Amino acid sequence: MSFINSKIKLKTYLLVLFFLILGMMVSNIPPKSPINQNLSQISINVSLSNYEVNLGHPYDWIDASSGIKLILGDDNSASTILPFNFTFYDRIFKEIHIITEGYLTFSFKSVQTSGAIPSSHPHRQNIIAPYWTNLDGTSGNIFIKNFSSYWVAAWENFSHDNGSYAGSFEVILHNNGDIVFNYDILENLSTYACGLNYGDGNNYSSYDELTLGVNDFSIKFSLTVENGSNGGFDNNIINIVVGMSVTLGIVSTVGIITLYFYKKNPEQFKAKFSKGKEQFKEIASRFKKKLKNGLVKSKEQIKKGKNRIKGKTPKNE
Repeated sequence: MSFINSKIKLKTYLLVLFFLILGMMVSNIPPKSPINQNLSQISINVSLSNYEVNLGHPYDWIDASSGIKLILGDDNSASTILPFNFTFYDRIFKEIHIITEGYLTFSFKSVQTSGAIPSSHPHRQNIIAPYWTNLDGTSGNIFIKNFSSYWVAAWENFSHDNGSYAGSFEVILHNNGDIVFNYDILENLSTYACGLNYGDGNNYSSYDELTLGVNDFSIKFSLTVENGSNGGFDNNIINIVVGMSVTLGIVSTVGIITLYFYKKNPEQFKAKFSKGKEQFKEIASRFKKKLKNGLVKSKEQIKKGKNRIKGKTPKNE
């Protein structure tokens, strides 16, 4: 009977080890696609910061008309130096390009008349797009202005390329990494892109319901890595609230080990990941020791069982 029990224990150990390894492998599979809602956001690269999105941010139009007026033609761009270093995802920029088609870029300033978020196109990397569409660059005015803690770019009284009135909107970049889109008014909406695009096809924030609130409307993107109060991890597999605010996250737990695939605070992520690795090493060490002891005992039991069968040892040994 002890021989049979030892075999059962050995099988149990091996079964536990199999499911532990299987769980670790499955838990490392990242989410395949973003949640497709009116605002979709995804970050599957743990080395990147991400953004908290607030669709109910109080509207407050910043008048930039006393700043610099950009003299641009249609399908054109201008470049300027920001008054501070600006963090966008995991990169820091000083120069920014203002495009007549309703967007900003830190990378390539070649004009893209149609927007796409997400996109991995090399000319669509590091994009900030309040209303990225085919606008008539000669129809309105673009103003930029430096303030002490933020910078503003405003597209005022623009028309679409087909001549229909588009409206007025602006982007505010704060020195802490936060981004605000303000919409004074938008009319006759054409096909557009709205949001942030990192440029790898995976990390982005996209909003496609401007038709629901384009009069005195505001969206705020808060860079989580720059704001410790927004740090931490989501407690559920997927935690999403579409409307006033949006937070996405995914967490996978194997036994007492929790692996985080979406993070808001890189230091906390590193600490938890390091702790998880140590926990796994400790569990693996204990399991290896128990497995070794179990195998030794099993060999002894097998040997005793064989001896009993052959009658070489007393049954009461």
